[in-house]
Amino acid sequence: MKFIEEAEDLLVAPKPQAATAAQVVEAPVAVQPTATAVQTATPITVASIGDADDDFDSTSVSTALAKVKVTPGQVARVALLGPVASGFRHFHEPTKSYIQCTSERDPNHPARIIKQGNCCLSLQEAKWARVALVVQYLGVDAASGKITAPGWRIASIVVPGPGWAALKNIVPEGSKLTAIDIKVSARTNGFGNDFNLQSTEAAYLKSAETVAKVNAAAEPLIPHLSEKLGKRFTDMQLKAVINSGKPASDELDDLSDIG
Repeated sequence: MKFIEEAEDLLVAPKPQAATAAQVVEAPVAVQPTATAVQTATPITVASIGDADDDFDSTSVSTALAKVKVTPGQVARVALLGPVASGFRHFHEPTKSYIQCTSERDPNHPARIIKQGNCCLSLQEAKWARVALVVQYLGVDAASGKITAPGWRIASIVVPGPGWAALKNIVPEGSKLTAIDIKVSARTNGFGNDFNLQSTEAAYLKSAETVAKVNAAAEPLIPHLSEKLGKRFTDMQLKAVINSGKPASDELDDLSDIG
């Protein structure tokens, strides 16, 4: 089971949604560019806050939908776009990978299982997670997150359910989740990521040309967003994966996905 939401909807209590396969969001991927930082924003006190880098441009871009993975001791700089896919998934310990939960759930209370799937009988308890589409800046200083060279790609970032509260808390008053740049760092315990405000204005939003390029690159990747939650198998396929011990997906997850 998985849903498609909009990132801005996550700043308020989520609305009940049908427990069905994800639907493609047709709304624009990113907000319109702004010439200056949000005028009504009141920056919060975070040491990493800085103005959007003036020298950012889009002379190089990668379009493969990879996941943002942060090396301990370093940081990644991203800006959230609109689409978000959500759902329950099981962690397969032998292969360190994720498998999407296929149990039928109450659309008003997704944690409540109506009809249990074989995945819930064979694997450890499923946990809620969200995956968001982001602009990841490639030419950044690994320690500070400051942009030092051009280049960006459309990527995805997987955040366990509780992690969205951390994202909500870094948004300055009067601003929006999709209007800022975010500094992502690996937690010191090795499990999950921490989020801090990098800039009160997303660097890519300063150029209408770059916004257009970002939208164009992101749109065809939206249908693949939910795939980053994990592989989805039939009962027969699931049994074969469990018995074989082979990875459930081509891309093994790392500890940054674990909350």
